[in-house]
Amino acid sequence: MRKPAVAGKFYPNSKKKLKQDIKKYAGNNLSKKAKAAVSPHAGYIYSGKTAVKSIASLKEASNYVILGPNHHGIGSGIALSDQDWETPLGQVEVNKEISERLRDIGVFDERAHKREHSIEVQVPILQYFFDDFQIIPICMSIQDEETTKKLGERLAEISEERDISIVASSDFTHYQPLEIAKRQDMEARKKIEELDVKGFYDLIRQNNLSICGYGPIATLMNYSKKLGLESEFIEYSTSADQTGDESQVVGYVSMCFK
Repeated sequence: MRKPAVAGKFYPNSKKKLKQDIKKYAGNNLSKKAKAAVSPHAGYIYSGKTAVKSIASLKEASNYVILGPNHHGIGSGIALSDQDWETPLGQVEVNKEISERLRDIGVFDERAHKREHSIEVQVPILQYFFDDFQIIPICMSIQDEETTKKLGERLAEISEERDISIVASSDFTHYQPLEIAKRQDMEARKKIEELDVKGFYDLIRQNNLSICGYGPIATLMNYSKKLGLESEFIEYSTSADQTGDESQVVGYVSMCFK
């Protein structure tokens, strides 16, 4: 069992408080039609409202693939998990059959997942909105174009046989003045909306962008392109919305693909 690593830090470790917070963030934004979404992964106090809107956009599915960057550099480059996951809202099973079908791309490695928050913070939100589902957590420290193309297209193939939706967990610009962050993030958003994977990578390289989960996002883009999905922008927010400090912000984007 993969125990929560950041409960009480990134989100409440009380079941009651956790559900109250998600309900507060959710409001009436419940479209539940998308097959994929980009969702931020900072502490809920900063990005919870934006993340909840991302997850609330997803259609009900039997399986949710959660792609997250590896912030600690521990474990394999593409790390799968065969342990079930626990949060304050209960336990979620990992779909080992789907995970096995990715073993030529990644390996089962719990070391990468043990301390990582990027995937974990999405799970309670999924639990709040959906019942009776399994997850496929994929932690990525390898985020190159070739790998994300292979992984995204494989997930698209699997989706023809299995009921899956995708969550790409990523924050956007880190620790830049507000206006610079907004400009950079809107440029990146445009490439993502257009499913222009090459343009997205070029933009990151040329401008040294600090989007931590660019690999998960590119995987989602390749998946969406293969399935012919169209993008829908939901919300942009920054840490300054909470802190009031516009000198060094982190950007958060909510968008989905239908």
